[in-house]
Amino acid sequence: MHYLSHNGVKLSYTVAGRGAPPLLLVHGWCDNHTRLAAMAAHFRRQHQVVSVDVRGHGASDKPQADYAIATFAEDLAWMCRQLDIEKPIVIGHSLGGSIALELSARHPDLLAAVVAVEGLICTPEPIRAGGQELLEALRSPAWREAMHGFVDGGFLPTDDPELRRKAHAELEQLPQYLHISVAEQMLAWDAAQAARGCKVPLLYIEGGSGLSDLEQLQTLCPQLVVGKTVGVGHNQMVATPQQVNAMIERFIVVALHNPRSSASTNTTAFATP
Repeated sequence: MHYLSHNGVKLSYTVAGRGAPPLLLVHGWCDNHTRLAAMAAHFRRQHQVVSVDVRGHGASDKPQADYAIATFAEDLAWMCRQLDIEKPIVIGHSLGGSIALELSARHPDLLAAVVAVEGLICTPEPIRAGGQELLEALRSPAWREAMHGFVDGGFLPTDDPELRRKAHAELEQLPQYLHISVAEQMLAWDAAQAARGCKVPLLYIEGGSGLSDLEQLQTLCPQLVVGKTVGVGHNQMVATPQQVNAMIERFIVVALHNPRSSASTNTTAFATP
């Protein structure tokens, strides 16, 4: 692991591989950079891959502060400048997808493209209502039970039980105040503004969880393209990495070699082998 200190907060990251465009991998809530290890191992053969632990997670510092989406995004923008990461494709899972979209809106000249692997963007009302219920539970003495139930919701019965076990172990490393703040900030985040501000090619990989209103996102961000995995839920990048990686590979070719094609094929789902 390598470390940088941003405004007194230690941020950890790893670097592997060589080649352009560089990829910046951003994990989700209750995760760390190892959750995207299969993706990093695949793409390091042709790209420089930087995998981060966002503040509050993994080996990064966990200050008792607000964990706003904008704060996560500014950390990443600063890291890109410090590490001379030029025009990366930012790939984020879950919360990481939201962070990637916010980063693209706040720093439109920094990124080449965004991939949201089931990001929480333009969340439908039932999802928002469930998030509010989760927040109330996180403020109670039973917050650990609430988080375990939340994590379980991202897995299917056919998923490897070891993946679920690792996810439960990771959430136990995180303090209650962080869980509360992340839930608060996700509910307060203006996803529509971020989507309108995203001007780079955007791929959303849907796993069937229905976390985002893709029709609304399409209206706000016309260059959106959508892919869908088969037989896997929210944790698709670890349960079926071959499907996710294949779609990202094709997206990189289409988005970077023919940027205008994103707008003309905005509802086309990338096929998987």
